[in-house]
Amino acid sequence: MPNPITAEKILAVAIDLEKTGQMFYETLAGCCADAQVAALCSRLAKQEIAHAALFGKVRAELPRNDQAAPLTEEQAEQFHSRLKDSAIPHPEKVRQIALSGNTQEALDAAIGMEQGSIRFYADILRSVAPDQAPVVEKIIAEERRHVEILTAYRQGRSAA
Repeated sequence: MPNPITAEKILAVAIDLEKTGQMFYETLAGCCADAQVAALCSRLAKQEIAHAALFGKVRAELPRNDQAAPLTEEQAEQFHSRLKDSAIPHPEKVRQIALSGNTQEALDAAIGMEQGSIRFYADILRSVAPDQAPVVEKIIAEERRHVEILTAYRQGRSAA
């Protein structure tokens, strides 16, 4: 039977996801012809770095009894599969979107990635013990903040 999903394991996955988000936003920022969207993506990349650091700090401060064994191979594969299906766009697709010059498509891709992350963590939230839920809820709140920023920006761009 696989090890239970713990806050430590969730945070390990969250840190990896934040690093992937950072690369996603850096790719968009580096390829996007729209200077405002590039600047927004650069800010979001820095926020992803800050989130990873925050989650690392939370992980380091977990009680020793929560620092369980690392993910089993099966759990790691399940997490990776869920993420790939719900949150992480293929790097070549990100590059194509950024190079296309279609600002709305770039923003939609970013919103989709953040929403996929929220769905992924909401799914995990249903699987964890009640004492683990606050950690997952904190991660979801950070992802929602990005959706709000991107949506507000997109709506402002659509109106322009």
